[in-house]
Formats: sequence, C-alpha cells, structure tokens
Amino acid sequence: MDAFTAELNTIIRTAESNQPQDCIIKDGVKHCPVCGKPMEIIREVLGQERHLPIMCDCQREQERQIREQRHLQELADARRKCFDGDYHRLSQARISDVYLEHPEEAKVLQRYVNRFSDFYRDQKGLLLYGQNGTGKSFMAAALCNALIDGGHECLFTTFPRIDRHSSAGTRADRQIYIDSLNDPALLVLDDLGAERSSEYMQELVFSVIDSRYESGKPVVITTNLTLQDLKDPQTAQQSRIYDRILQMCHPLKVDGESIRRKDTKKRYYEMKKELES
Repeated sequence: MDAFTAELNTIIRTAESNQPQDCIIKDGVKHCPVCGKPMEIIREVLGQERHLPIMCDCQREQERQIREQRHLQELADARRKCFDGDYHRLSQARISDVYLEHPEEAKVLQRYVNRFSDFYRDQKGLLLYGQNGTGKSFMAAALCNALIDGGHECLFTTFPRIDRHSSAGTRADRQIYIDSLNDPALLVLDDLGAERSSEYMQELVFSVIDSRYESGKPVVITTNLTLQDLKDPQTAQQSRIYDRILQMCHPLKVDGESIRRKDTKKRYYEMKKELES
C-alpha cells in the first residue's frame, strides 16, 4: 500500500468514526437519522467501489457552530491581547456607541476602518486631540475593536505602561520591548502628555514613536494637548516628537462636554431620585 492510499484510508476511517452509529440505510448508502440526508456517496477509488463519507445537514450545522465558536474565541483572545491588563473594559467599545455622542467623529473612524488597507500601506494614522474626558480613549479603543473584527492585530497602551514594561533589564532588553510594539498592524498610544515631562520620559516617547515610524506602520495617538501645543513645542525634544507625530497622524479634534462629567451628573440625579422617593 502506497503512502497516498494509506492517507486516504486514514481520512475515510476518521470521517466514518464521526458519523452516528444508528444511521439509516437507504439506496445502499447511510442516511442521517435526524435530518434524513445522505452521509456517504459511492465512488470508484483506485479501482475499487468505496463508500465515501459526506456531511449531512446536521454535521454541516455542527461544523458551522464549531467554526463560529473558534472565531469568537480568536476575537476574544485578540481583544485580551490588545487591551491587556488595565484596559480590559475598553474591549467593549464599539464605533456604534461613539455615534451616540460624536456622530461626525464616528463617521471618520468608520471610514478609517473601511480604508485601513490603504492607510496601512501609506502609514497614515490619527491624532485624536481635545479636552480631558471627551471620549478620545473610547474612540481609539472602538477603532481597535473594529479592526480586530476585520482580522487586524492591534495594541492599546500608554507611555507609563511602556515604561513599566521596559524599565527592567538592560538597555538592549528595553529596545527589544520597544521593537515589539511594531508587531501589531495598529498601535494606539493613549494620553500623550500625561507622562512625566522628564528627559528620560521624553526620550522614551521619541524612541517609541520614531521606532514605529521606521517600521512603516501607522499609529493612533490621543492627547489633551491642543494642536497649537503640538505646532509650538517648548523644547527641542518636544519638537522632534511632535514633528514626527504630525508627519504620521491626521489631526481629529474631539469636542463636547466631558463624558465622565455627564456620567457623574447622571449618577447623582439617579441616586438623588432613589433617596428622595
């Protein structure tokens, strides 16, 4: 028996072992006792008549459900990796939710997702800037989730978190970690400007952004800094950083009342109503 015949027989035995034992014989072939559809066909294989297993409707549905569950698990794993640790709640952010508070910005995010292959090729990212609490981080997270749904790897992080992960070990270890930030298709750097304005942190910020630039991949950045702050840096190091950001990212201003402040008001009046009723 040659290798091909042996492999074919193994495939047939495996498929047959997955079929129900109480099948119905009709017209010389097995039929599913549940849906009634054929579970095998008769074909001539290597000069012999063989009963080759096929999937009935029940088995096709079972396979579809297995594929769906596997896909959902893959998405869950990708979100867990993207929002590892402190940001796991952002795995629930969706662009459809952004429409409720910021419909125009949501349209921009959706267009970015729809044309991501073009923006990825041209290394074009976004700079979400505006006052504190307006939902910039949520928007960036929603963008990540939409891209993850499309099969793209994303990472959502901050510079303080990068510092925690890269400060231990040697300088070479730090560079290895920074280089690993170039693996995802999209890197989100949340809350630029919140990190300590020390020379060390400024150098870390530039290293991460410059490394991403050299990788040829896009980055999305959120910040409370104004566009004027970015155009008129106070130091030479800031100039290096902001010039690179504006070179890589299209600015998108996020206006509106602080979502956190609105949520606080809502919680206050809900609690007040419960206490006074």
